[in-house]
Amino acid sequence: TNECSTVPIVNRRGKQEGAKTLVLIMKSSTVNDRRRLEQELKRYMRRNVCCLDPRRGCLGKIISALDRSVIIRAIIVLFEVSLVSMAWTVTSLPWQLAVAIGIHISMFMLICLMPPGYVESSDCIEEAEGSHSFCSRCQMNRPIRSHHCSSCQRCVRMMDHHCDFTQNCCGEDNTVYYLIYELLTCVLSLITLRYLVKAATLYYPPEALSLLVITSFLLSGIVVGTGYLTCLHASLIFCDMTMSEWFSETNAKTLRGILIASMRSRMSPALFQSIDILRKLLSTSRS
Repeated sequence: TNECSTVPIVNRRGKQEGAKTLVLIMKSSTVNDRRRLEQELKRYMRRNVCCLDPRRGCLGKIISALDRSVIIRAIIVLFEVSLVSMAWTVTSLPWQLAVAIGIHISMFMLICLMPPGYVESSDCIEEAEGSHSFCSRCQMNRPIRSHHCSSCQRCVRMMDHHCDFTQNCCGEDNTVYYLIYELLTCVLSLITLRYLVKAATLYYPPEALSLLVITSFLLSGIVVGTGYLTCLHASLIFCDMTMSEWFSETNAKTLRGILIASMRSRMSPALFQSIDILRKLLSTSRS
């Protein structure tokens, strides 16, 4: 029998693809054929391995020695510190705002390290039959409304989404903390932007003025983005819906219809009847 060595091919993201393997028949091949096949295999591996892979250089070895999630989190913290430093260079911020920014960074580290609510093997032992599903990847039962995260490679209870900034999932145990962090980010950015606009009315040299414009532009984008996410997540939490469920429902319905239907099922029917009557009265008065 011929002994075969199966070499897994790694794609650009560094994940193994079992379907793409090259099988080298070592004993039945000649020396020249074996060398040719090995050279082709090396060329294929160089083309399909990520540039940050340890086999591609020192940078990949350094990054693999560290945790990539730690690097991404450190970049976010450095960006926030540099943004605050730019704002402090343009105008003097009060010390209360500096303390609030320190609390904001601590809140960021909290949601980075806080478990989102991973599904354990004991979660479905006391569950009633039919109230859980089976995950083919984790090979275990999971409660309803749980989803498998392809990044964390674990099932999360009430999984909302996987945040690339925190490198952590938003699930049952930390959804409220994510909402508080988004609201705090929006409020602090808005307050800092107010100080920058106030400083723009004063005289500054051209160097400081250009720095003020750049900082104000970045803060405006943060205010708009975090404000939208805060309103969206608050609405979904009020409707007892996760982001993944919302994405699956938006194929058939709009967000407005989903929110109205959810609020109708959770609030008093008499209130919505009064709103409908008032709406009809307003429409008749306009006509």
